[in-house]
Amino acid sequence: HLSFADARAALSNIARSGAGWLLATSFPSVIRNDDIVTGQWRPINLTLPPFNLPEPEQVIAENCNETEFVDKTLSLWSLG
Repeated sequence: HLSFADARAALSNIARSGAGWLLATSFPSVIRNDDIVTGQWRPINLTLPPFNLPEPEQVIAENCNETEFVDKTLSLWSLG
């Protein structure tokens, strides 16, 4: 629900907080992330620009029943 700029700021704050892990929703089938106005929604793939996170340490399929979002996952990244 964050714009690219706000999401980058949030990720930076999380990294600076000393947290060891990030657990976030990601959609691996998304091939291009689109920017939004903060408060709107879109599926994102956190391994693609502008986020460029590495492949997650662990992926939990959410088994979403919505046809458009069958690839919805909870993905876990190490921040250390």
